[in-house]
Amino acid sequence: MHFIYMVPPALAYHGVFTSDIDMVKESVRQCQLYCEVLGTSKGYWRHIANAEGTDSLKSDGGAWCTSNAWAAAGMTRVLATLRKSQYKPETADEQKMLLYMTKGILDGAIEADTDASGLLRNYLDDETWFGEVAGTALMAAAVFRMAALEPGTFGERYVGWATRDIKNRSTAIADAKEPATLMLEAIQKAISDTGCLSKADLQSAIDSIDVVKTWTWPYPDLPGLLAEKLGVDQSLKWKRYSEHGGDKPGKLFDEAAKRVAKGECKVAIVTGGEALASCTYRMPFRRLHSSLIVPVSACAAAKKLPPPGWTAPSEAVDSVFTPTGRDLGNSAVSSLWQTLSSTDSGKDLGAIHKIGAPIHVYPLYENAFRAHRGQTLKANHEESAKLYAEFADVAKNNKYAWSQGASSSEEDIKTVGKKNRMICYPYPLLMNAFNTVNLASAIILTSTSFAKTLGVPESKWVYPLGGAGTKDADEFWKRPNFYTSPSISRSIDASLKTSGATKEEMDIIDIYSCFPIVPKIAAQHLGIPVVGRQKPLTILGGLTSFGGAGNNYSMHALTEMTRQIRDGKGEKGLVLCNGGVLSYQYVVILSKEPRREANYPIENSLPPQITDIPTPELVFDPEGEAVVETYTVEFNRDGSPLRGHIIGRLKSSNKRFLSNHGDESTLRQMASGAVEIVGKSGWVWQDGEMKGSSLFAFDKPAKL
Repeated sequence: MHFIYMVPPALAYHGVFTSDIDMVKESVRQCQLYCEVLGTSKGYWRHIANAEGTDSLKSDGGAWCTSNAWAAAGMTRVLATLRKSQYKPETADEQKMLLYMTKGILDGAIEADTDASGLLRNYLDDETWFGEVAGTALMAAAVFRMAALEPGTFGERYVGWATRDIKNRSTAIADAKEPATLMLEAIQKAISDTGCLSKADLQSAIDSIDVVKTWTWPYPDLPGLLAEKLGVDQSLKWKRYSEHGGDKPGKLFDEAAKRVAKGECKVAIVTGGEALASCTYRMPFRRLHSSLIVPVSACAAAKKLPPPGWTAPSEAVDSVFTPTGRDLGNSAVSSLWQTLSSTDSGKDLGAIHKIGAPIHVYPLYENAFRAHRGQTLKANHEESAKLYAEFADVAKNNKYAWSQGASSSEEDIKTVGKKNRMICYPYPLLMNAFNTVNLASAIILTSTSFAKTLGVPESKWVYPLGGAGTKDADEFWKRPNFYTSPSISRSIDASLKTSGATKEEMDIIDIYSCFPIVPKIAAQHLGIPVVGRQKPLTILGGLTSFGGAGNNYSMHALTEMTRQIRDGKGEKGLVLCNGGVLSYQYVVILSKEPRREANYPIENSLPPQITDIPTPELVFDPEGEAVVETYTVEFNRDGSPLRGHIIGRLKSSNKRFLSNHGDESTLRQMASGAVEIVGKSGWVWQDGEMKGSSLFAFDKPAKL
């Protein structure tokens, strides 16, 4: 069906040029004749058909993907010619026929898009075939052109199918795609998504590549690898591989926009992705109305590390990544089982007390935030469950969500049991981020002038208005309190100010949500309800239901916000990117309209770290009567409490200390969820078995 891509468009062009309406109509008739012979009830076309009695001639009744893409793309060319010609009124019927035939092919292709690779199969009607790139890319290009020609018909369903994010749903070792492959596919889809006149010209103009650091695989030079695969390694002016942190998508995006604004680069790519699911075996089991999935190392168990065909790692890899098993850059004690530092070990409070991983620190904030608001434990738990149920409903309908099609109910999320065990109080499993996904996304930034040069339709344009970010102290025990986040508040305020926008104008919002406390603190600062909003605090579905995507979750939020702004679901949107243990924040504002002030802001209006807020003095050998400032309890896999973590204040000096539970009675009270622990009095003393280790109990110990 290369014929449809080449001949009918040429007939239409020539007919318009020579003012021959019969030739113009003939271009459509040729398409219609092919459709009559090759068309199927599914909408897509067969590859080759011959008349009866011609068995000696080649015949192929399968729906070859690439030939269908050629046909769809060719008919979009004819339609565009008719729409822009002097014969637009006289060819209304022909235009309707082109719409009907093209829509049939696209509908059939989308319905057949079930391959785990995220690509259309080589034969659309045969599930035994491999996924192939050429037909998928051209089919996506046809979607984008039809969306520009007929947006009322080819709207969100079509553009959402064709646009940028990549999901490899298969977890079989044979299907394992490394992060670099997923990112490259996302970049290529982003290029097609622009609808520019020449994808080759756009790709060759890429001179800046930023990559969010992947958890999955240690690369020696991931930006350089992508540049080489794209064929731009010799002309690249900028490349960077970020540090760990969920704030990095926003930070890299804003800094790339600044470089474009300063003329330092022409086309910037910002990308990221994970293939953690491909490094695991996933074991589903049923609970009520949805499924839960437990990751187990398959590639490691099968001695398939690295997986077949993956890029050689920059360091030895003999196990699957876990957030508590590697340093994520949050602090010196971010890993749960990190051994004590050999230097200044007496002051390494987090390591001494076995606290510092995200599963520990976010609950400290939730408990303090609840007490500060005067909320009961029951009301707080129900609020968190309702919030994440709203998020799960969003993810259920998100094509790129790892849990697409499934949704956990509010009752599922709040009910603690064997299938939703408590991790660290007050968060059960379904209030924790789920990171075992295969997801990637990519964003292209360029100037309006170069977009015009490339022929990118203005309907595709979405404008970054500005961004800002900062961080709180790396060591969480050195922060002002545990019921606010100065870095969240200031990043939101600064991004709005530098964008020339107000919080009331933000009609699309996505707040990073590894745990419920982050959207809660952000919502309080924005002055909006935590739950029950017409539009939830996410457009993705949150890190539990959409999938954590490592450091890259908020890149998916930026791509989804781009789609929603294009589709008219809002004029302006805010994405809050959070990293570490409520450590780093970056906020980016996007808009359908350009900045009121022409120039994009090229400076970050915030300092790298907030240092101007007083913090409590620390005491490393506390002893005496004390009060609980905040707390959490870590649980064993069987649901029994393992360890209590207390941050408290000495009543004698108001100095802050860290400690663990000192007796079983205290641990049981903390784990029960029956009474408010924040503000409760007790006693703290030195362990004696480990330097710097403190213990806390509600009853005064005999030694005091």
